[in-house]
Amino acid sequence: MGRRRKNGRDISGWLVINKPAGITSNAVVNKVRWAMDAKKAGHAGTLDPEATGVLAIALGEA
Repeated sequence: MGRRRKNGRDISGWLVINKPAGITSNAVVNKVRWAMDAKKAGHAGTLDPEATGVLAIALGEA
């Protein structure tokens, strides 16, 4: 199992993503965390993998 990295940027805020079909909400969060080099990220509600729609992602202390 992967370990949470301790380094990364300490950024806070919200991103609103238009999630496409065929990807999980968690996979979107992982891609955003990697792209933003953020220490912490999480979503504010799960969408089914085949569903499209708005996915709110919190970064840092947001």
